[in-house]
Amino acid sequence: MASDTVTQADPQKTPPPLLLERRVRGRAHKIGRWTLVVIVVLALLAGGAVVAVIGQRLKAPDWVRVRIEARIEQSLGGMQIEFGDVSLVINKGWRPRVRLRDVVLLDASGQLVAQLSDAEAALAMRPLLKGKIQPKKIVLNGALATLRRGSDGKVALSVGGATAPVGQAEGLPQLIESWDQVFLKPALAALQSVEVDAVSLRYEDAQKGRAWSLDGGMVRLDRTGDQLNLSAGFSLLSGRDYASTVEMSYASRIGDTRADFGMSVRDIAAQDIIA
Repeated sequence: MASDTVTQADPQKTPPPLLLERRVRGRAHKIGRWTLVVIVVLALLAGGAVVAVIGQRLKAPDWVRVRIEARIEQSLGGMQIEFGDVSLVINKGWRPRVRLRDVVLLDASGQLVAQLSDAEAALAMRPLLKGKIQPKKIVLNGALATLRRGSDGKVALSVGGATAPVGQAEGLPQLIESWDQVFLKPALAALQSVEVDAVSLRYEDAQKGRAWSLDGGMVRLDRTGDQLNLSAGFSLLSGRDYASTVEMSYASRIGDTRADFGMSVRDIAAQDIIA
């Protein structure tokens, strides 16, 4: 008489169906993200362009331009952005950078807010593999700014000859603190540093009835977690036959009203320091 043999599966070796399904889905999700990267690499290999592409600027197609413009405007709080050429740069380690030329920012009514000769952003890789464009580092060049202090002590900052200020507050510390909220936006969650080079700053003081021009400026902001560190340096154009310099530093935590502020001046006339 034939007997049937029943083989039972070892529960320790066979995962439950739900767990197996989660593993498959997780693995498929990873494969999907990395497939995009592999396809790009293989396409470059097929064209023999890997070495030539690294470090070279590539003009972005129109659909990339449209997508970049839309993503930037999502984090501008109603403002609009216009720019000229858009180029892409792939650095060693496959870290992409996006460069915009002749950048113009407009408010909701179409008034000029800021104007820059060019802006460059290094993109964070992890968000990019998930389809998110988040800058890790931003470099701005050729900024012309005006900082005004009114007779009531309130300050306003405008960029590029714009009539509409990009920020205004009761005083300079409050103006800097108001920028904290910018770093809380999801689009800037991966941002670690901002550099502004070749800055020309005109400071107008209605209380003193005087104005100063600062040139060759550099402003750098570094972010580590919720800690912000800002440093700046300028040459003061005082009409004298020697160079005068001003250096400033600012450190604070996002959302905290307390901050450390420092200033260093060198070869500046006493009357300018008093003013």
